[in-house]
Amino acid sequence: LDHVDECIAQSEEWFYKNKIELMQMKKGAVTGYGINYITALEGDMKLAETFRQPIVAYEMEEFIHGPNMAYGKDHYIFLLLSDEHERERANDILHFFEPVTNHIFVITNESGNYNGKDLRFV
Repeated sequence: LDHVDECIAQSEEWFYKNKIELMQMKKGAVTGYGINYITALEGDMKLAETFRQPIVAYEMEEFIHGPNMAYGKDHYIFLLLSDEHERERANDILHFFEPVTNHIFVITNESGNYNGKDLRFV
């Protein structure tokens, strides 16, 4: 709670930086692991309400076992990353989808630059 104002400012900055691309979204997925799977479920609902487009939530590891076959260059993928035991596998999943779509957005509180479309809470 001590950082709510900073998180809002970072989120707004990220949105305006990616606004043109985000406003073109027609379908996508939000994925997370561990406690962030619950965050992905909430993100799914909020994105659907905001963008009025079909969005689904998946547990990150399950996402690559089937749903990925329906995804192509016009799909948007939001990866929620945190420092949990699944973290190392998340990089593999990120790289798995890089040839599929350019619309990959990483949301995290970790340092690093994933693809330039990161939302990093610091």
